[in-house]
Amino acid sequence: MTGEWLAALAALAAEVYVYAPDFASGPARAYALAAGAAKDPTTKARYADRAITLAVEAIHFGWKGLAQFPDDPDFAAVRERLVRELEQDTKPAPSLKVGDPAPALKADAWLQGPEVEAFVPGRVYVVDFWAARPGPCATMTPLLEDVQAAYRDKDVTFIAFSTTDPMNSRARVAAWVAQRGPKLGCRFAHAEKRTTQDAWMKAAGRAEFPTCFIVDRAGKIAFAGPPIFLNVVLPRVLAGTWKAEEGAAELEKLEREAAIVRLLLRQGDAETGLKALADLEAARQELIGLPYYVGPKLGLLLRGKKFEEAGKVADATTAQAIARADAETLRVLSTVLRSTATGGRKDMLERGGSARPRLA
Repeated sequence: MTGEWLAALAALAAEVYVYAPDFASGPARAYALAAGAAKDPTTKARYADRAITLAVEAIHFGWKGLAQFPDDPDFAAVRERLVRELEQDTKPAPSLKVGDPAPALKADAWLQGPEVEAFVPGRVYVVDFWAARPGPCATMTPLLEDVQAAYRDKDVTFIAFSTTDPMNSRARVAAWVAQRGPKLGCRFAHAEKRTTQDAWMKAAGRAEFPTCFIVDRAGKIAFAGPPIFLNVVLPRVLAGTWKAEEGAAELEKLEREAAIVRLLLRQGDAETGLKALADLEAARQELIGLPYYVGPKLGLLLRGKKFEEAGKVADATTAQAIARADAETLRVLSTVLRSTATGGRKDMLERGGSARPRLA
């Protein structure tokens, strides 16, 4: 049963990544529970009790799966509790679905580029709801820059939409746009109130930032989800070959695979994590170079004592981040290259110092 428990809790960690991405400690905690259960199966009941917290988090973000958990007497109480949580969960069904007309974009200020007054028939739009603060939005900026560059000459308009909150003032957003906006080249809009954000995000049942929507040539929602899938979905929307119902199952499977890779990169041994990433990128070329993997991959190379390769990755990524004025990636590189994983190697510590961000 220990192996089943390990698999069950690892799967739960991936589910937390998918459905509760802001619950940052979830994957690490789930992995710790799995490892503890594997080492001492007599304490499974205690681990089961703690695992409930993780599953409840995922449930409230929309998770409905219980099938991967083993038929184990010690897990019976967990299953019963999760079933009750699912039955009691009152999260409303999304009122904005794929295939529905896209809501209007009402902003108080267009900080870069002309206002989008309406979605022009025959043109595709990518609307990215984001915030100008450290974290996932900053991490994914390089990906959005690459996607926009790849489709600059196509019939697609990119719009980054932000809303004022205690950590995301209009002044903060404007400063960020002034620094990074010209290189990104998309249009930036900002609203003081949540009206537009709620009409899209809340109505679609999305809580995480960044979230991207793709509006097709008919002005209807073709996709709503994390930006990591833009390179999977956008080409097909432009070509008119994207079938949302069929694509949803593909993306759900892909999201779980990517989540498990992120878990292995952060918590697994070096060889296992690096192989998992290489296998994913070999199978899905659209996912090569995702920003989420930069820091963990470098960390595993160091832990695996692959110092030559680690140096090449660090140098190339640092040069690219400096060219992009990408402070978030520089912070990640600096942290990893000055960590204990380097074994105190002078060349890595020096790289960490050079990656230390000096950007406003």
